[in-house]
Amino acid sequence: MEYRFYPPYNQHCGRQTQALIIAIFMLISLLPLFFDYGRVPQLKFMLLVFSPGLAYCVVVAFDYLASRYLMPGSVKPFKITESQLFIPKWLIHSEDSQLAQDTIIDVKDLLRIVINSYTLRSKRGEFDAIDTICLQFYHQRIYLDSKKLMFESVITDKNKLIKALKSLPCDTAYENKNNFGDVRLLHTVAQGRWGSTYTLLIILMFILMFGSFLRLIFW
Repeated sequence: MEYRFYPPYNQHCGRQTQALIIAIFMLISLLPLFFDYGRVPQLKFMLLVFSPGLAYCVVVAFDYLASRYLMPGSVKPFKITESQLFIPKWLIHSEDSQLAQDTIIDVKDLLRIVINSYTLRSKRGEFDAIDTICLQFYHQRIYLDSKKLMFESVITDKNKLIKALKSLPCDTAYENKNNFGDVRLLHTVAQGRWGSTYTLLIILMFILMFGSFLRLIFW
């Protein structure tokens, strides 16, 4: 038994790559401005209403492919085996801002796993998402920031991370902190899975789409 978990590509690429992602987004979004539409100039702004959404989809698709195929060769994974846990420093949540280090622990020393979750509301109903995972030992506790794991933050029966943790020979418990509603969902998008780059892209996307829509109305 061995499970490996990686972060999304965008959270670990350098600033130059993040700047390139934003530049590609802006180029695709503003692409309709580079063409002449003859007697129908309004078509330019009609396309500008939809092009930022298309650009955002392209960036998300790139992040997905890069996370799947580039991250395994460049970043240490969170690895769970029958005998040991390898916890990379990027996954360790430190409340006192101390620098974390890669950690290897024996499964036999693990007493309890506490999965701290919170409830979110969406159009399809309510669901629970993982905030942090607490690994409890005799003399210490290690907190893992599960929002940094790719596509493993929602608690479902198919969640590979939950299956891996339950396979360990120790107790597993859930603690739901609160129902944060839609506001926490925005916070998760901004600070968790996507990070600051995607937060900026979302803001730019709505500014461009809304601005183009207003230009059409007041043409």
